Amino acid sequence: MKWQKIKSQSNNRVNYFALAVLLFLTFSIPLTLVAINLGFNPFTRANQTLPPKEVVVANITDSGATIAFITDEPVSAIINYGIVENQLNKVVSDKRDLSSGLTGDYRTHYFELAGLTPNTVYYFTPVIVDTAYKNGAVPFTFKTLSATEDPTIPLPKYGSVNPPTAGALVYAHIISKQGSNSSTASAITADNGTYTFDVGVMRDSAGKPLDPAGLELLIVAVDNELGRGGKTFPSEQQPGSIAVAKGNQIIYANELKEISQATTTTPTQTAVPTGTNQPTTTPTTAPNPTLDQRSRQILTSPDRAESTDLAEPTSPANIFVSNIDQSGFNVNWTTSSKTTGTIYLQESNTVYKDIRDINESQTRYTHSVRVITSNFQAGEIINFTIEVNGQRVESSSYQYLIPSIPSTSAPTLTINGTRTNTHTETDTSDYIVASKLRSTDSESTFKTTVANANWSIEAGDSLLITDQSSVDFFPADSSTNTTITAYGEFNSRDGKNSSALEQVQVLMQPKLAITNPAPNQSYNNLSEISGIARPSSGIKINLNGREYTTASDTKGNWVVRNIGLIAGTNTLTATDGESQLTFRFNFTLNQLPDTSLENWQPVLFGVILIVSGILLRRYRNINYRSTQ
Repeated sequence: MKWQKIKSQSNNRVNYFALAVLLFLTFSIPLTLVAINLGFNPFTRANQTLPPKEVVVANITDSGATIAFITDEPVSAIINYGIVENQLNKVVSDKRDLSSGLTGDYRTHYFELAGLTPNTVYYFTPVIVDTAYKNGAVPFTFKTLSATEDPTIPLPKYGSVNPPTAGALVYAHIISKQGSNSSTASAITADNGTYTFDVGVMRDSAGKPLDPAGLELLIVAVDNELGRGGKTFPSEQQPGSIAVAKGNQIIYANELKEISQATTTTPTQTAVPTGTNQPTTTPTTAPNPTLDQRSRQILTSPDRAESTDLAEPTSPANIFVSNIDQSGFNVNWTTSSKTTGTIYLQESNTVYKDIRDINESQTRYTHSVRVITSNFQAGEIINFTIEVNGQRVESSSYQYLIPSIPSTSAPTLTINGTRTNTHTETDTSDYIVASKLRSTDSESTFKTTVANANWSIEAGDSLLITDQSSVDFFPADSSTNTTITAYGEFNSRDGKNSSALEQVQVLMQPKLAITNPAPNQSYNNLSEISGIARPSSGIKINLNGREYTTASDTKGNWVVRNIGLIAGTNTLTATDGESQLTFRFNFTLNQLPDTSLENWQPVLFGVILIVSGILLRRYRNINYRSTQ
């Protein structure tokens, strides 16, 4: 009996414990849900976003610049930048991330921008974790130097920080006796704490070099623990070691306007959208060009504009005018990657599409746009700009002198030909064939057609333009020679000289082209690089400094797999021994699962029901046994 009484008391204690747990779950869970709805969520991480401080633009040249800033705690950061204030569609990662291939958290942040356009205002915003910070209500800005300004004469300075530490920001400028300091040079220390910067990039407020002879330089360093130090030194000497320590109240500042604004304005934040699984582009439209600020080339067939190298895949190349008549003219060009192509005509504020586009603009390697001039008079000069992917290319802005077209009937002359490829064709319309009639001392304007497998050009109305007062149809006959040039997809090209009556065969053999990835696009899932080139040719790929080799097959196709990408901006260079193609694209790591549970309520209720059921069953079993 004594044992039975003790057992009964033990069972009662178990019963009370189970009942207490059940009551706790019954009341605590609803209270937790109420608290979450009121704004407290125990499953969400704290937001580690910190605003940038002491933003400094430095090392400004005609094609590059650096941006640096600090944060109070270690965080990851990138820079969004562009030439249109609300379209910052280019991305650059911290210099250390580009070197390591990993995204790091730092208190000091350093970004190198390259491939910029001369004499251009750039807008940028630091993006920290997932938040973009502006310079007050607008993005930060800086302006690149003009390419015509005095060239940079290198004058390197080098030293170290003490104690030696990696990732310390170093700023320097010339202290002018006239009270106008130079622009800023900057650097970031290597693993051993050393740095190098170039006095040659320092300019005065007018963009002119400053002679440092007899002047002093101010240099300031901030390490990754926010220890600070600084000194002045004669320009004829090296700066040597900079002692840095926490507690120093040295803050770098320069009186130049663009830098002083960046260092004193309180940043504001805006949300940054997350990436998608597909490449995305954001077309931008620049303001109307101002013609009084530039001297444009007058482009009149048979002139061809200067051809650009393949190094910039979206830059218009092989630009020429064709099919000139009383209604208008065609503007033709190529790009070494697939883009859309349109023409902006300033006088009528009109955008003209490719002659092959009926509705939406399509991407191609070749571009032919018809510009209507029937509302203008002979002798007038009109201004047009090529647009690529919806963005005006100011370096491809031209003037066109409208000629006086003869009123007589044009002679009849038809040039026929065929087109074949050495590569697998993907777009039968992405070809343009151009003809030019020639004699011993003159040549005609261009005539073009979109080249199918069998093509034909009506060349009888090709013009002979001696000057504006002398325009006539080219005097062609059966002995007239013609030059045929064909352009096609994958940068393919062929040219022939023949009689105007001869059947012309063009063989389209591709030059180097990268089909995946595309330039200036963003990806979060990319496993290979592929393209096309001359059949059976060797291909060398440099991706972020790492070399890969492959070869094209008999159709010209090539691919490189097992590539190493970095988070942020990736730089890709391909060469086949004859051509070289370089561009950048952005790679975003797939977003890792958050520690918060987005759909945690159903899971939590399920757990409550299961636990409650187990406890209730145990309670009933124990209660049943206690009555036995």
